[in-house]
Amino acid sequence: MIKVLHGLRDKLVSLHGEIERELGQKPTGLAARGLLDALDAQLRTITDVVPADALLTTSMLMNDSEDWIRVSVFVETALRDLSRLIQECGNIVHERKQPFLRLIRRIESEGYEVDGTRFTQVSDGHDWSVDELDSPAVRVQLDAEQIARAEQAAQYQQRLERMDAAIQEIEVEYAERIRKLPKTAPPRPVSGNQIGGPE
Repeated sequence: MIKVLHGLRDKLVSLHGEIERELGQKPTGLAARGLLDALDAQLRTITDVVPADALLTTSMLMNDSEDWIRVSVFVETALRDLSRLIQECGNIVHERKQPFLRLIRRIESEGYEVDGTRFTQVSDGHDWSVDELDSPAVRVQLDAEQIARAEQAAQYQQRLERMDAAIQEIEVEYAERIRKLPKTAPPRPVSGNQIGGPE
C-alpha cells in the first residue's frame, strides 16, 4: 500500500518535467507545477517517514492505512482534474489560434514581416531604397506608398495584439482554475463510533 504513494511521487516528478517541457512559462504551466509541488509535499508527509520497502505491520493497518488511502485518492483525483483543465485549455487555445495564424499568413503574403517570437510585431518588408535617377514625382509616389504600408502594418499589428491578448486571457483564466484546485487532502473524518479515550 505504501508503495502506491511512493509510485505517485514518481509520477508527479515525471509530470512536472513533462509540463515544464510542453507549457514552459505559460500561466497554465506555472500553475500546474505549483499544484504538483503542493501534492508532492502532501505525499512526503507520509513517504518521508515510511520507506517504500517498509514491512506492513498491524499497527500501520489499524492507524495509518486509512490516511494512506485517503491521500492516494485525493492525489489521483487532483491529477485527473488538472489533466482535464490542461486539455480543455489546450483545445480552446488551439481553436483560437487558427484565425490568428491565418491572419499572419495573409500579412506575410502581402510582403510584410512578422516577428518570430510573439508573432505580433509587424513591419514592412519592402525595400524602399530610391535610385538616384528616379524623378521627384516617382519619389513622391514611393513616399506615399511607404507611408500607406507603414499605416497598414500598424493596423495589422494591432489586430494581432488583440488576438494574442484574447488567447493570453484564456491561459490566465485556466491557470486561475488550476490554482483553485484543492492542494491538501481533507482531514480524516471523526467516526461517531470512535472511542473517546483509553478505558
